[in-house]
Amino acid sequence: MILCSKCSAELQEGMNFCNKCGSAVARTDTCQNCGRGTDRAFAFCQYCGAQKAADAPAAETVTINYNEVRPKRKVPKIAIISTAIVLVTALVATVIFTGLFSGSSSVPMSLLYVKDNQISYTSLKTIKPVEVTERLYSSGQISTVTARSLGNYIFISEDGKRIFYPDRTVENSGGIALYYKNLRANDPEGIKIDSEIKYYLINKKADRVFYIKGSENNLYINNLTDKEKIDSDVYSFYINENGSKIVYSNKEGSIYIKDGSKDKEKIDSDSNIVYASEDLNKLYYLKDKSLYIKKAGKEKEKIASDVMGVVKIYESGEIYYIKYDEEQLKLSDIVDDDMKAADENIKEPVQPKYPSSSDFVTWDEYYAARDEYYELNDIYQNEYNIYIQKLRRDNLRELLPQETVSIMYRTLYYYNNKESVVVTENLYTHFGCNSDKAVIIYKTQRKSEYAKIKMSTNPSFYEVQSLASQSYSSASDEVYAAVKAKSSVIEQENGNDFRINNSATAIYFMEYYDNEQSYGDLMEVKISNDSLEKAVKYDSDVFRYVFIKDSDTFYYFKDVKDYVGDLYMNKAKIDWDVFIGKVSYIDSTDTILYYTDYSRVEYSGTLKMYKGKEAIKIADDVHDFYAVSDKCIAFLTDYNTDSSKGDVYLYNGSKNKVKIDEDVMVIIPAYKSNKRVDIYDVIPYS
Repeated sequence: MILCSKCSAELQEGMNFCNKCGSAVARTDTCQNCGRGTDRAFAFCQYCGAQKAADAPAAETVTINYNEVRPKRKVPKIAIISTAIVLVTALVATVIFTGLFSGSSSVPMSLLYVKDNQISYTSLKTIKPVEVTERLYSSGQISTVTARSLGNYIFISEDGKRIFYPDRTVENSGGIALYYKNLRANDPEGIKIDSEIKYYLINKKADRVFYIKGSENNLYINNLTDKEKIDSDVYSFYINENGSKIVYSNKEGSIYIKDGSKDKEKIDSDSNIVYASEDLNKLYYLKDKSLYIKKAGKEKEKIASDVMGVVKIYESGEIYYIKYDEEQLKLSDIVDDDMKAADENIKEPVQPKYPSSSDFVTWDEYYAARDEYYELNDIYQNEYNIYIQKLRRDNLRELLPQETVSIMYRTLYYYNNKESVVVTENLYTHFGCNSDKAVIIYKTQRKSEYAKIKMSTNPSFYEVQSLASQSYSSASDEVYAAVKAKSSVIEQENGNDFRINNSATAIYFMEYYDNEQSYGDLMEVKISNDSLEKAVKYDSDVFRYVFIKDSDTFYYFKDVKDYVGDLYMNKAKIDWDVFIGKVSYIDSTDTILYYTDYSRVEYSGTLKMYKGKEAIKIADDVHDFYAVSDKCIAFLTDYNTDSSKGDVYLYNGSKNKVKIDEDVMVIIPAYKSNKRVDIYDVIPYS
């Protein structure tokens, strides 16, 4: 059974959109690193970049993990807001922009929402709703699917003075028209930046916009007055905090840097950028399977050769990367020739001759001879089939010693800024890394064992070849954690869902998980002096656990039935009858918001907040919500699912709720300029 991620309606297999609320159906698995729902279509989590382990293919390809490079620094991408418009496929599949901002993680005290087919805005300090867009959608009614995606493409400056947004969208234009307004000046009309924009980001002061435009993928810088073209055929780009420096690469793999008013400088060619430091003074890239670092004002330095995949690069300069080793395996080595002796005694049988009636005096003698022929021919056919099988085995015996398959082994390395150290020589898969400290969880490959196939089963050449290809691809039972390059075995039996906490002081995982009952034991392994302590049971009968971003705190469910259960945080029971479909947290705090008494018919419930002591009721009949802080929560209530309209109120810590607006379709999260939307979050289209 699939549940809609927005309204939790039950959906049938194969549905692409919810038939209740219109949201796109997400085929997801739970990421073992960050706990979020991650699309099954990708080999890596779209939020934290961690490689999926549960469904990892046996001969999985290691790719450069761009998403994991800097999960705290988010950068926007722009897609067309029309549900009928599709972005250029190649760019959607490959371009990743990484933001390079520091600053506070709090979002502006403002609210964005969709009403009357347009984007509206209000400050949450002084409730004065204003319509931002003039003609957001070129034709027809905007869908709830598109409306919910708009937060990915609207950005408010860190000081809350400017808003950047799409407007006057034209179908099949290949991009959006981007506008901005000075919110505090109450600009009556938006100021156009440019059209056909595919991706953009802004600097911290929000006075410079960097974007890729048009079919030629031209890169521009716009200072809100004039624009300057930097280059064409741009594949990806990075900027520093104030936007004075930009690094970019084109489709041919040439990397350039432009610093202020200076001319662009070519760094290298046929390369692939892996990571850029926040100030762009350090640039890591792959060229001809070698990993390089280019420091500002210095020549490039080679870190390692024959690099096939970069797992993680830290701001400290520490790196986890992978090399491939190859071994040739003879196909004859995996066949047990248990028929060799028997086949030596098998000779080609002689076929009996069919009798002729002219050779006999009477018909009775002829019929007797014919009957004897049939009996002898049956014996012959049997012996001939055995002989044919023997010939096939002989052919296989001749062919197999001449054929080999390449078995690829992966070696995981740790680079400490000076030298590389082997972590393991037979990596099978990794379950993710800590964001800030060099800690990684992984499984090794069964390198020395393979099952031989018996010749008596009469295998075909292709069956032997296939078995040889898979012979070393199975995972070991052990799970390891490495702190820097020091590895230790995690004591576990059938463990899964391994995660490292934010401070890299403990590892958690599920053990003895019952898939039918959907619960298991939650285990904890503390990390002390770069070593692992013994795994201990943290709690039992746990449904699932989710870490709060940038925190060691996590919440989890127990006793889940019909999509509701008991909600816990750090062993303390918070509430019961909690809807498991949506639990949110307020950034940089241990405050969480959740639903109780949730109706999957009305798609609403009682919104509650827990911030360390007790649960506080916010409101009943809540359809959706958006929290800036524990005393600034906007929620959508009295929602009519047929008309897709409801009233938005503000909870400010008091019993009296402040009405913001009515007939609202969707609340849009208000992001700052350093919010990155992963490239896979393309606006759904029909």
